[in-house]
Amino acid sequence: MVKQPNTCVSMASLTWLAILVCLLAFSGCAGNATSSLETKYGKTNEQPRSINSTSLFAARLEELGYEVSVRNRISPKIDEFDIVFWFPENVRCPSEGATEAIEKWMDEGYGSKTLVYVGADYRSDEDYYRAIQKRVAPELKAEAQRLLSEAQLASQNRKNTWTEDHWGGNTKCDWFDIEVLKPRKKSNLLTGPMATNANFNSPPKLPVEVVMSPKKSTAKWSIESLLAVDGENLVYRLTDNRTYSTNQIIVVQNASFLVNLAAADPDKRAIADQLVAEAISLSEDEDDFGFDFGFGPKILILESEYDIPIRSTDFVNQNSWAWISEEPLCYIVPHALLWGVLFCFVYFPIFGRPKRLPQQSTSTFRNHIKAIAKQLSRSGDSEHARRTIQQYQESILGSNKKNS
Repeated sequence: MVKQPNTCVSMASLTWLAILVCLLAFSGCAGNATSSLETKYGKTNEQPRSINSTSLFAARLEELGYEVSVRNRISPKIDEFDIVFWFPENVRCPSEGATEAIEKWMDEGYGSKTLVYVGADYRSDEDYYRAIQKRVAPELKAEAQRLLSEAQLASQNRKNTWTEDHWGGNTKCDWFDIEVLKPRKKSNLLTGPMATNANFNSPPKLPVEVVMSPKKSTAKWSIESLLAVDGENLVYRLTDNRTYSTNQIIVVQNASFLVNLAAADPDKRAIADQLVAEAISLSEDEDDFGFDFGFGPKILILESEYDIPIRSTDFVNQNSWAWISEEPLCYIVPHALLWGVLFCFVYFPIFGRPKRLPQQSTSTFRNHIKAIAKQLSRSGDSEHARRTIQQYQESILGSNKKNS
C-alpha cells in the first residue's frame, strides 16, 4: 500500500514559491526577471538557485521527514542509504561501472533498496518564457517574445544533438533502451496509479520526447507502468524478480515535474509527491521478517555530469597533489617515478660515469729491457748482467749482418 505524503508546505518552500511567482511576473517585484535568470540543470545546492535545479524537491523530501544527502560520486557511503534519486545531466546510458556499483548496492545489506533514475532531456526555459509572455506589460511583449524564441531555438538545438553520435553510438543500456519519439499530436491524457492517486485540479502538461524504454524481455526485472502520457510511459517501475529481493528501479523519463519551476505548479507538485510515495513504499513497509523498526529511509540525491565517478573510499585529499591519487594517475605515477629513479642511477651516478681506459701493450722493447733490468738488479750478480747484455748485443749485431 502506497502511503500518501503530507501535502502541507513549509515556510521555506513558501518563500521559494514566492520567488518563483515573482520571476513569473517578469516585471513585478524583481524588475526584469530575465536579467539574472539561472537555468543550470540538476544541481541541488548550487547558488544562485536555478529554475532547472532540484533544490525545492530536496526541501520537499526534508519536509516529509526524511534525511536527505547530496553527493556527486558513488562510494562505499552509498550503503548508508535506502533510496537514491539519480539526476544525470546528459541523455546517455549509465556506464557499466556505475550500473554494477548501483546493483551491488541494491543487492548488499538488509531491507529494500530503491533507485529513482531521472532522465535529463527536459529544461524548463521554454515553459518559463511562455508563461511570462502572458503576464508581462505591453511594452515588454516584444522582449518576451524574443526570449521565448531563443529558448525554443536552444531547445531545438539540444534535441538535434540527441543522436547516436551524441550517445557514443550506444542506446542499449542495462536497464532500458534510449530512443527519440517522433513529433505527434498530444492530448496530455495521464493514466496510471500516480495519476489516479494524485490530488490535482487539472492534469498538468508533461512532455515525453526522449524515452528510456524498458527491455522487452528480461528475466531479472518485471515492468509496471506508474504514469503514462498519451499512452507513453513517463514513469515506470522495474521490480526485481528474484524471490529473496524486493528492490526496485523507478525510471522517470524527465524532470518536468521535479525542477524548481514545477514547484510553482500545485498540480505538478502533486505528481512529485506521488513519485516520492512510490519510492518510499517498499522502504516504509515491514522488513522481510515482519518487524517494523520505526526508522525512516535515508535518501541520497545523486548528481552526475558526463559520467559519475566511482570511488573505493570516501576519503578526499584536499591538498594540491590530490590529483595524483585519482585514477588512472594513481597507477601511472608510481611506475613513472620508479623508472625515473632507475634512469637517474644509470645515467647520473654519484661518482660519475665509469670510463674505459686504453690498454697498454706488454710486448714493447722498453718493457722487455725494464723487466730484464729488474731481474738483474734483484740477482745482485754484476758479472751475469754484463754477460747478458753482451749476449744481447752480439745477437743484435748478428741479426743486422744477416739483414745486410
